Amino acid sequence: MVEKTTGKKMTPEEIPLDDPKTFELLNRAENVGVFQVESPGMRRTCAIFDLKGIGDLIALIALYRPGPMDLIDEYVKRKKGKSQFSYEHPLLEKISAETFGVLIYQEQVMAAARVLAGYSLGQADLLRRAMGKKKPEEMAKQRETFVLGCAKTNEIPRSQAVRIFELLEKFAGYGFNKSHSAAYAVLSCQTAYLKANYPTEYMASLLSHELDNTDKIALFTAEAQNMGIVIQPPSVNSSENKFTVQPNRILFGLGAIKNVGGACVESILEARKVGGKFVSVEDFCSRVDYKAMNKKAVESLIRCGAFDEMSPNRAWLATKVEGALALAASASRDKERGQGTLFGLMEEAETGGKKSAEVAPKDFPDWPKREKLKAEKELLGFYVTGHPADEFEADLRAFRTLNLGEPDEMQSGTVARLAGVVTAMEVRLTQKDKKPYARVMLEDKTGRMEVMIFPDLYREAGTSLKVGAPLVVGGSVDTDAEERVRLRTSECVTLEAAIAKWVTHVYLVPTQEDLAGGKMSQIKEIVESHAGDVPVRLELEVEGKKVLMEAGAQMRIRPTLAGIGKLREVLGGERVKLAVQAIEVPKPKWQTRRAQAMNS
Repeated sequence: MVEKTTGKKMTPEEIPLDDPKTFELLNRAENVGVFQVESPGMRRTCAIFDLKGIGDLIALIALYRPGPMDLIDEYVKRKKGKSQFSYEHPLLEKISAETFGVLIYQEQVMAAARVLAGYSLGQADLLRRAMGKKKPEEMAKQRETFVLGCAKTNEIPRSQAVRIFELLEKFAGYGFNKSHSAAYAVLSCQTAYLKANYPTEYMASLLSHELDNTDKIALFTAEAQNMGIVIQPPSVNSSENKFTVQPNRILFGLGAIKNVGGACVESILEARKVGGKFVSVEDFCSRVDYKAMNKKAVESLIRCGAFDEMSPNRAWLATKVEGALALAASASRDKERGQGTLFGLMEEAETGGKKSAEVAPKDFPDWPKREKLKAEKELLGFYVTGHPADEFEADLRAFRTLNLGEPDEMQSGTVARLAGVVTAMEVRLTQKDKKPYARVMLEDKTGRMEVMIFPDLYREAGTSLKVGAPLVVGGSVDTDAEERVRLRTSECVTLEAAIAKWVTHVYLVPTQEDLAGGKMSQIKEIVESHAGDVPVRLELEVEGKKVLMEAGAQMRIRPTLAGIGKLREVLGGERVKLAVQAIEVPKPKWQTRRAQAMNS
């Protein structure tokens, strides 16, 4: 793909292992899609590791495993000169200087046995294996052999030799094979290089590799968008089977759309190659091999937006599918029998086989935006024409202390308030007392997270907890063994309830034109129709300076989603702001109980 877009030929062997941009990318923890270092925990470690070159990457991969992970903080401190250390024997400096006195490779343990105690390569390997298996009888024999070898080879006193052996024994249990780690690191470096230097081509290749994995598609499209790469929605007239590259853009591949099989995609591409672009659903169904497609495939293409250039009214397009397929089926049967209609022959003669595009009736209702977005997410793995949180975003932003797409900040134990829209929900019963609780997928425009709504909160939330509902939740971040981030909730309210409960002021930012026109009288009417106790403040610009004015007591508001929405319709979304009471999020009950148990 790089060769196709840039003309530059390249083999993996030619990728440099010392490219500065590669290590800048890794140190920024932008590792999604980079071999071996893309997990959330590995990204957090990269952010503190200060990688300078391939050697650091080899060490990182060897350290980031159960056991050696305990050494990472000390290793980083030594690496950055924040922790002093010494070597148990001067000869160990030559062996472990590159890893700042921490023996993280099996080869280092073997080298120490050879240099200090005169072991042969074979004997050193036997020692490594014995230390790994931790058999007491074998270790006792090896300890004595090592101590005698140290005395004979380097005149090392017994007490010091025993300390060195215990040090080697400790690290041998953690040790990783350096040659193995180096092989991983080379692949990590190569993939990071491609992502840093050819980001559009690399992300398009990753996406193409995961055509059948909607979860990976969602992850990689989000990463591409975070990198500033535009993901173009699929099109039956432009997309190929896989993801393709345009300048700073990636065009979604037809092969990644759910319910659209490989045979259907091949037939679409062949029909387009022979007859050019499709102009209508009927044209599409008549030209694509009838045997290669079905109603579900065509409807899926429409629902995800692949026909939008023909008409943005997807509901209207969907009504045409059944009739278009019936005609296509009839034409296919006639063709198999070697027959054709006089009308069909006349039409082909007049139009060259092309049908003109039709326009949806102006009064034909399209699907609601929420339904369109749901279909896009289901079929593509990401939202194309917007986000479910769009209509509530200005209000949700006022309540959240963290974005859902900020995993670096969401370390286990972090107390946070999150705000987003419920995009999926599963209700379960507790094992012990069979009380209902919910697992909710909460999304904002930056990311998503699974949120646990426990029985007490679930009972309080009631019927308001449903897919599509804007929600404000608070609690403690919890990271499981697989590093999946969840929120254990201690508060859970709808956006409507949060506005009523925590908004302290409503700020309006009118322009000079708003003040001179009739908008202020409209605002007065809205406030009066939602009269309450919350002060309204005007943020004005007078002679180049910002001036804050509080409206009189008769202009106080009872903030609601509907009322705030009407104000935004008059002034514009960004000119109506909510001030929210600063509340410390209470700890979840399970944390409080644990703290009490520990104190007692």
